[in-house]
Formats: sequence, structure tokens, C-alpha cells
Amino acid sequence: TTGRVQIMRDLCLLQAQCHDWEGFAETRRQLLVLKPSQRNNWIGFAVAQHMAGKHAEALDIVAKYEGTLESVPPEGEEYEHSELQMYKSMVLEESGDKAGALKLLQEQEKHIVDKLGLQEATARLKAETGDSEGAVAAYAALVERNPDHLGYHAALREAKGLAGDTPGSEAKAALLALYADLSARHPKAVAPRRLPLDFLDGEDFESALELYMRPFLTKGVPSLYSDLSKLQEDPARAAIMTKVIAATVDSLRAGKGFAGPAREGEGAPGPATLMWALLLQAQHLGLGLSPPRFDDALAAIDEAIAHTPTVVDLYVAKGDILAAAGDDEGAAELCDEARSMDLADRYLNSKAAMMMMRAGKPELAEERASMFAKDPDGGPQNNLFDMQCMWYELEAGAAWEERRDTGRALKKLLAVETHYNDIDEDQFDFHSYCLRKMTLRAYVKMLRMEDRLREKEPFRRAAAGAVRLFCGLHDVPAAEQNAAAEEALYAGMSAIERKRAKQKARKEEQRRAKAEEARLAKEAADREAAEAEAAKDGKEKRPSAPPKPADPDPHGARLAATETPLDDALRLLKHLEATSASLPLTHALSHDVHSRRDKPLLALVAVKKGVALDAADPDVHLAATRFFARHGADGTAGGVEGPMVGAIAAEAAKVLGGAASALEYARAWQAANGGRSVA
Repeated sequence: TTGRVQIMRDLCLLQAQCHDWEGFAETRRQLLVLKPSQRNNWIGFAVAQHMAGKHAEALDIVAKYEGTLESVPPEGEEYEHSELQMYKSMVLEESGDKAGALKLLQEQEKHIVDKLGLQEATARLKAETGDSEGAVAAYAALVERNPDHLGYHAALREAKGLAGDTPGSEAKAALLALYADLSARHPKAVAPRRLPLDFLDGEDFESALELYMRPFLTKGVPSLYSDLSKLQEDPARAAIMTKVIAATVDSLRAGKGFAGPAREGEGAPGPATLMWALLLQAQHLGLGLSPPRFDDALAAIDEAIAHTPTVVDLYVAKGDILAAAGDDEGAAELCDEARSMDLADRYLNSKAAMMMMRAGKPELAEERASMFAKDPDGGPQNNLFDMQCMWYELEAGAAWEERRDTGRALKKLLAVETHYNDIDEDQFDFHSYCLRKMTLRAYVKMLRMEDRLREKEPFRRAAAGAVRLFCGLHDVPAAEQNAAAEEALYAGMSAIERKRAKQKARKEEQRRAKAEEARLAKEAADREAAEAEAAKDGKEKRPSAPPKPADPDPHGARLAATETPLDDALRLLKHLEATSASLPLTHALSHDVHSRRDKPLLALVAVKKGVALDAADPDVHLAATRFFARHGADGTAGGVEGPMVGAIAAEAAKVLGGAASALEYARAWQAANGGRSVA
């Protein structure tokens, strides 16, 4: 029996890991029958029924478990009992019994130790059950507890019937009174002063914006632009922002203080205030305004640098403006200059590495990133991989793809996929831990997060990039790509210049190899010296961890030499179709893969889905144009026979919009959407 129980425990862990909820529930039921005295078996069975969508059964199991207890709450298990009550309320709420969930919380209030969670759930349930007055009081209490929590403010407005981006005059007056009262009672809170900017307009917005900016400019808060940038989406507010910021800069430049009337108790702005105002003006004009005014933005940031040349934020901002203007080279130089001003700042180092990647200098970017990535065994790249530094791998993958180095690009992009696989596998240990510790709400949230894990942008970017690269490898194998990339690199050079360039590249590669060899030798010598010193002092020698094996494919040559590029692409495409089917790019990539697999029906389905989502999307347009260019508007080209001819012809009439050919379709798309058709 003991062996059977252990096998079933292992089985239910695997079923939970695979999210086989029906099987998980059945295995948990059998475990409960075998070991009814163990709490984990009761709770595990309840969670299994909950995840399978059987809310009533889950609640019944919890109730039967509580019936076995001698005292409620059990002595020494106050926290576990509290979590169980919150979990029961969660199941009731999800089953649709909002009133029952609220009643349970009110009855068990004295036993619940998570007071914040109780307040939030009570407020939410009162709003959902139509108790507007109670919801307003509950959310008002939460706002008093944390006046900078934007979620509480949004819920309070909704409970008061004041939700919406464009409130009427009465609603606007009520909101202004609400935030004026909150600002008076919480003078250090930012949200009550910032939120009115989202619904004010005209002169009211102008005066409120000017007052809001003052303390941030006086204190020198570089993130002020990030706070205000969303306001630029409205052209009217953006124009007022331009006016207010310009007036502030002019007034400070003239030594008159802020442009608006002085407030009681407000001191005179310091000399650095002008510099921070110029920074805000440069960011506003160059990064968010539509259309941007790059010349004015650069003039403002140059004036700020001339005013105080030691502030690193100015150089980073200028780099961002240059990048927005298309000068990636200049942006990389500015960010590297900022990095050199504070060598201990990891953010500046990362920013410089990112800009160098975008400027087409991945080797130099790797050197910069390695300054903060130390690994005595595997080197900087191994450390960046172990830290799951996905922004770096995505930028590096794009940079190497731009350089036509498919192997290195795939190496970086597929590393992101590996990280997501590791995150998926890491949940395994929590299946037993969370039941044992009774953190049931967090456990359920984690399980649902895992279902949506690959919806995240880093995975989408990496998968889409890798699919494109694998399609390219199918069209042109790696050896031919490398030859073409080398030819493009040395294009326009004479025979002597080409020879010198190749010699220089070989010497640089040798220099890097020698530097890496010297680094490893030094680190090995340092370890031996430390161990010898410890032995000399009579200290107990700790067993050192075995060195990490060297990466057998550091530059992705094996990945690029794959013999099944379309199978590799299809594996990633399935993830995208399962988690990102609402994105037009997913269906454009699906067309690219299936057309190369000679699956015209699947390619047609992909085009149809993409056009249904967004016919103006450039990727979808390109896929549709290529499909009908290959098969013809009547479906008679591209080797198609039988019923497929009629299917393609019928779909062509819908997608092409009356155009007689793919060329006419491309011209019509260009006329409707502007710009030149990439097809």
C-alpha cells in the first residue's frame, strides 16, 4: 500500500504539472480514499475539482474536511484556517455566488488574518453584488490605507459612478472635489494630484499641469516625463503641455521662478530646476510629441548639458532622442559616455549595451555587458544566460540577425525559449509545497499564470524571430547565408582591401580568444591560491563545485546547420498559435511556414485569419500578396488541383477585394494605407 500511495502521489504531481485536471482530480480522489486522515489529500482533491471547473464539488469537499476537525480553527493553525476561508470565498465568487462569498467573509472576519486581502475582497464583492454604498465605503477605506494605489482609485471612481475618460461636468466637479480632499489629507501622496490630469482639459488642465510639475522639477525627478507621457496621446493636451513646459523654461531661464502664481509657503526654485525643465522639454518634443520636433529637442538637451554637464540622465535622454530620430550610432556613443561617468551603475551599463546592439555593434555590446556578468566557469555569456537576462538575448538576437549571422541570432533567441521552459518546469516543486503551506489562492493564480506564460512579449518576440530565421534557413542553407553575408560585408572593397579586412577580423578573433583564455587561467589560479591559503591557515577545505561544462556550440553553428528548419519553426509556431492567436503576426508567420511545407490549405487558413484580424497589417498584407501571387487569384497556379482551386478562388474574392491579381491588391493596399507596399 505504501508503494502504491507514493506512485499515486508522483502521478498526481505529474498530472498537475501537465494541467490534466480531470486526471488530477481522479488521482486525488483515490489518495483521499487511501489516506483520509491527511489534510493534504482533502485540500488537494478540493483544488483539483476547482481547477476542473467543479466549484460545488470543491466546496463540498472543503466542508466535509472542516467537519472532521475537533476545533475551528485548529490550535496552532490559525493562518492555515484563515487561508482556507479566503480560498472558499474565492471558489464561491468564481462559481457566481457573489453574495455567498461576501457572507462567508463577513462571518469569518475574526478568523481571517490577511486583513488587506479581506478588505480588497469585501470591496470587490460589494461592488459586484450591487451594494454601491458599501463598495464606496470599502474602497474609500482602501484609498485611505494606500492613497497612491491606482487600482483602488479606479475602483472607487467606478463605485461612485464616475468612471470613464471623459466625465461630464457634474462628474468632473465631483472628481475634483474628491481629489482635492484626498490631496489635503495626504499631502505627500502623488496619485490624488496626478489623476485629475487624465480628465481635465483646457485652462483647468493647463493650471493643474503647471502646479503638478513644480515639486518634481524642484526636487529633480528624472522620471517626470514617464509620468506625463501618456497625456501626449491626446493632441489637445499635448499642445497645452508644449505651451506650459515652454513657459516654465522661459520663466526659469529669465530668473523669474515658475511661470504661474506662487503658492503659499513655496520656496524659490534652485539653479538646477532650469536643467530639469530643459530635460522635460527635450523629452516631450523628441520622444512623445507627434510629429516630433527633433531639432528643438536636441537644442533643449544641449542647453541642459551645457548648464550641468555632470548629470548622466541628460546624456541618456539625448541618446534616446537620437535613437528616435534614427541615429543609432550617435545614441550608442551618448549612452556609452553616460556609462563612463558612473562605472558602478548597472542600468547605465545595460543601456549602453542595448544601444550598441541597435547600432549594429554586438561584439562591443557583449564587452560592455560582461563588466557586470562574472562567472568563473562559463564566462560572461553563461552568467547572462543563468540570470535569464532576456532583454539582452532579444537585442543580441536582433543584432546578429541584422548582421546575417543566423547561428548567433538563433543561439540568443532560443535561449529565451529555454528560459520559459525552465519557468514552466520550476512550478513542479510548488504542487506539494503550496498544499502543505495552505497558500491556496496564490497556488491557483500560479497555475493560471502558467497557462498564459507564453503570451508574454519576450517569448512572442523570440519565437517570431526564430521562426523567421528557420524559414530563411529553409530557403537558403546556413553555408550559403554565411557566404552571402561575407560578400555583403566586403562589398565595394578592392582585392587588397578585402585581404586586409579579413586579416584584421582574424586578428580580432584571435585577440578575443587569447583574452578569454587568459581570463580563465587567472580565475583558475586565483581559486588554487585561495584553496592553498585556506589549507595553510588550517581551515577546513570546502569542496568546490565542479566547473560548468563548456558550451559545445557557443556561436550557434549547430543550430544553423539544422536539417529540419521547418519542423523547428513549426514547434515554435504552435506555441504562438496557442497563446497569441489574436495577433496578426502569428498568422502571417503561419502562412510563411505552411507555404514552405507545401500546405496551401493551411496557408490559406492563416491568410484568412490574419485578414479577419487586421487587413491593414503589413505582415498580413505581405502574406496575402505572396499567397495569391503564387497561386493566382483563380487558384489555378502553384500546383494546386481539385477542390483547392475553388477554395482559393472563393477566398481570393474576399481577401483581394475585387482586385484581379496580387499586384492590383498590393497597389490598392498602398493607396488605402499609405506608404509603399513591402510586397
